[in-house]
Amino acid sequence: MNDLAEKALRGLDVARRQVGDRPLLSLSVAGFVVSCVVVAAGGQVGAARSTRPLVNWLGLQDTHGLGAADPGPGTLMLVALVVLLGLWLVAVEVVRRTTPTPARTWALAAAWGAPFALGPPLMDTTAYGYAAFGLMQRQGRNPYATGPVVLGGHPLVATIDPATRGTPSGVGPLGTVLQHLAYSVGGATPLGAVIVLRVIGVLAAIAIGQLAGRLAGREPAAAIVTTTANPLLLLYVVSAVHLDGVMLALLLAALVAASQRRWLRAIVLACLAGSVTGQAFLAVPAIVVAHWLGRRRAPAWLVIGRDVLVAGGTTAACGLVVTHGFGWLGTVSKQFSAHTPFAIAGAVSEVLSPIVRGASYDDLAAGARITAITAMLCAFGYLLATARQRALERTVGYALLALALFAPVLYPWYLLWGLVCLAPVAAGRRRLVVLALSVAGCLLVPPGFTSLTANVLTGVALAAVGAGVLLAVRRTGDPTGASSGPPTAPPTSAPT
Repeated sequence: MNDLAEKALRGLDVARRQVGDRPLLSLSVAGFVVSCVVVAAGGQVGAARSTRPLVNWLGLQDTHGLGAADPGPGTLMLVALVVLLGLWLVAVEVVRRTTPTPARTWALAAAWGAPFALGPPLMDTTAYGYAAFGLMQRQGRNPYATGPVVLGGHPLVATIDPATRGTPSGVGPLGTVLQHLAYSVGGATPLGAVIVLRVIGVLAAIAIGQLAGRLAGREPAAAIVTTTANPLLLLYVVSAVHLDGVMLALLLAALVAASQRRWLRAIVLACLAGSVTGQAFLAVPAIVVAHWLGRRRAPAWLVIGRDVLVAGGTTAACGLVVTHGFGWLGTVSKQFSAHTPFAIAGAVSEVLSPIVRGASYDDLAAGARITAITAMLCAFGYLLATARQRALERTVGYALLALALFAPVLYPWYLLWGLVCLAPVAAGRRRLVVLALSVAGCLLVPPGFTSLTANVLTGVALAAVGAGVLLAVRRTGDPTGASSGPPTAPPTSAPT
């Protein structure tokens, strides 16, 4: 018995040394296993919704025998997601300290992302909504005029969350093209469209990692782990196939072009990103201001005028080549008709409630949203006015974070808009903020629970994240947040 115990201890010691010698390999294997659990449990959570999946996704979405009130799959998914987030934080720290080769980092991202790429769409039914809009375009319908409910008894309608079946499309003209293309390339079938959209999401995640590595300069491995291996991106870009991933890839390409002083290319790419989903248009004025501040010999009026003409021409071209290409402008307000918990606008409404006694719920909500939007505009103005004080990536990232946090509603993937721009160059406390917001986004109103339980779990998770941030700040003792990141590549084009 003693010999067996001694051999077991030796085996554990050998395993411990191997894990210490190959931390990325160990993290890759552990992350793959945990990701499989997240996807398997998440498929059951999706099956419990008031929807009917197209297929059972390799047996992961069986709609029979699972009660909607069963908290088991949701609990398992939440626990596995917390473990995956812990592994991600460890991976970020390991990569920062050991600086491995990008190939090993990509291997980790591939291992973690494979289950999400192969499993059913998690978190929401956006993938099926995109497929429905593609079908509507095939039928000659305007996706900006009505929601998928117009398809009537088509099986695709039953796969979409009932709360969003009547909401028209909110993506830009290029996003509409991708929806139509996915349905056509997918053999004009809903499942084929979802598979094509999944491929687009995977390619977008890869492009984000590559561009983030270029933007980071001498530390590409850390940027890849913080972006492509980020569980928030895996959930909403790879699994749920939100077109925000395509937008972010184009936006990062614009920031890379701006770092090389290729200003016109940066503006064109930013406008293309905004034509996928409109929030990327916020980067255009930031790029124009950065170009104006960094000009060398050209007069200011020529620089600004040319940039504005290029931006307007690109946006107009994208809108004109697509039928109803500017229809998304009229559906912006309809995307915010819901009331999500933990949004700043909702908190302002609660604060106004005892002050403005007798006001109706709608009046309080309207007042709170106006207040939040005013704060958002003030943040935008401040960031543009002080653009000289920070790198362009930070100006764009902060602007998109302000848009996400001060928007009338707050959805987890909104946080990706700013975090993906900030992650490649974040250092010190800014890196800590990026990590904390990513963790908070993954735990925001977890699926598989009742509304009350999900809100309580979110409150506990946010409190834990806040406590972790305070503890990390006290341990580091960095009062300045360190530098904004590694230096960018020198200019490669002729001066303006």
